[in-house]
Amino acid sequence: MAEQEIQQSKNQDSSQGSIGYILMGGVVGAGVGLLSIPGTAQKLYRRVQHSETGQIIAKELCRNVQQLIAHQAMAVVQQAAPDYLNKAKNRLSGKSSHESEQNRTEEDSQYEVVKQENKQINQRLDQIEKKLDELLHVND
Repeated sequence: MAEQEIQQSKNQDSSQGSIGYILMGGVVGAGVGLLSIPGTAQKLYRRVQHSETGQIIAKELCRNVQQLIAHQAMAVVQQAAPDYLNKAKNRLSGKSSHESEQNRTEEDSQYEVVKQENKQINQRLDQIEKKLDELLHVND
């Protein structure tokens, strides 16, 4: 007898839960349907935007996003800081690992490439300047 009562209460709980889900789905569906109508959605957005509650929610959301970004930035800095500190210690102590030597040679080669490009650009600028001077003298 007690087992039948327990079974019946479980059936009632599950049917009440199912009805709750059905009602919630209906409300969400109706809301989506209303928002899909362009005029209704625009009116709702304007009302929310100009309401005091909407402004409070927007400020709170903005503050939360700023905090989230700040926390993520701090996490990135905390993860990157040990690597930078180790590199700085190696440079100061004179210890050079194979990786740091490779990095230096890569940086040096990139620096040389940039230097060459800079020389070429300066030569081109000089040529352009000479041609402009020639044009000015011809027009005078």
